[in-house]
Amino acid sequence: NNIRPDVVSRFQKLYAETGDESKFVFALYVSAPKNSIRVQTLNRIIEERLGDEEKYELRVYFGADIEDEIKEAESRRPYVEKGSLRLDEKGNCLKYGDDAAIVNISANSLKNLYATHLNNLLSMNLRFFTKKQDIDSEIKSTMANSPAEFWYKNNGITIICEDYDVDGRELKLKNFSIINGGQTTYLIYKNGPTNDDEDFYIVCKVIRAQGNSQDEKDQFILDIAKATNSQKAIKDTDLKANSREQLSFGRAMREKGVYYKTKRGEDIPADYKKDYRHSDYPGTGKLYLAGIYQLPAKSRNKPSTMKDINYYNPVFLSKDQKASGLIRDLLYVDSFFRNSFIPEYDRKYAGYPSISFANNSRTICIAFVGLAARLIQKNIDGNEFVQLISAEVNDSYYSDKIYPKLKKFDEMSYIIKPSVFDGNKDFLDSKLTVMFDKLIKEGYKAFKAASNFNSSLVESNYLKKDSSYYQILSGSWMDLLEVVESCKEIFH
Repeated sequence: NNIRPDVVSRFQKLYAETGDESKFVFALYVSAPKNSIRVQTLNRIIEERLGDEEKYELRVYFGADIEDEIKEAESRRPYVEKGSLRLDEKGNCLKYGDDAAIVNISANSLKNLYATHLNNLLSMNLRFFTKKQDIDSEIKSTMANSPAEFWYKNNGITIICEDYDVDGRELKLKNFSIINGGQTTYLIYKNGPTNDDEDFYIVCKVIRAQGNSQDEKDQFILDIAKATNSQKAIKDTDLKANSREQLSFGRAMREKGVYYKTKRGEDIPADYKKDYRHSDYPGTGKLYLAGIYQLPAKSRNKPSTMKDINYYNPVFLSKDQKASGLIRDLLYVDSFFRNSFIPEYDRKYAGYPSISFANNSRTICIAFVGLAARLIQKNIDGNEFVQLISAEVNDSYYSDKIYPKLKKFDEMSYIIKPSVFDGNKDFLDSKLTVMFDKLIKEGYKAFKAASNFNSSLVESNYLKKDSSYYQILSGSWMDLLEVVESCKEIFH
């Protein structure tokens, strides 16, 4: 009762998007000095009240943290061109062939190197440093209480580079990045030695990137990054970060006017700040699951479905990258729904019982637009499709009967006709509004019919099943087809 209504509304909209794989992160930003708030106490409150620690996480950012983020965002480059680290002893280097070596580097020299280059030093890492309270505490405790033991307790760092040279007590590096050990590096920067008297040493593996072409070198770097990070909490999205097909897809997206992020923490250029002008692998996967594969519930509830080769390969391994045009259009559809359609719907139908259903209908609306485009462009046969979805749809039925009709979309290069997308956005928005209104109206009727047999059924749970989406389509097929025909100008 003490929270502003607009905050409550925002939370409810976000909560409608949560699924089985969602994680809730509470971020507290304060201008207070570092450690002036006991983070452990706050974590204990979260755990006591909410339980499952895998589902919830608290991150506290003090004023100094925020200042560092701003500095890093303003100065990121693909790699560090030149730098050096101090060794423990002159010439102390264990070589592995001609292209790799293990050395012991000074923590203070690593701290100074990070202070100079910030996150550029981690540019080839699978993801930038992310806070993890339990691991952070152990590393900081070792530095503070037994720095001489740091070498024994820490796995050290791995550096990939174009070239390196050991010269006396100096490791000289060219075009390099830390690909493993970002957390160690950051914590040494924040909590490590302040002078040479407090210095200690850590293990450093340094490797020259191998390959005859840039593609081969990129693949080599990715393979090493995967292997050296295999014991850490790396997400599937991180492992995909620098893969050849993701980099290629990113270039294709850039040609369509969309900035495609391949790494957590990556800054978005100013020209791409509008939310339909940038995306990443998770966001792209969700839109494809909904808009192309017609799985709106899995898009929200289980987005990891996208890593299945049946879904991943046709999108990201296509040589002509036509899929990039589809995602560009779906990004706009998604943005329009969230930023324009729903706020206007909430205002127009305030107090109506369909409000909650509408706020949970984002992914089915995206799916409906994708389906409409495929029908109008004759990528799929409508009569055949409605017969298929009139049956009881479960996962195995979808895989056997529906997926084969949806998996071939390589002849499509757009959802929205380019002349419409690049032309009058008001016309496009008006047509999308008509389609969304109709689907929500028919969907709400289907939900009410289902709730007659299950009084505990709520809108969010109803739409967590893809079978519900197919029930809406099959139950109102002719009415929905009529609205698709009335809007066909935007598709073809």
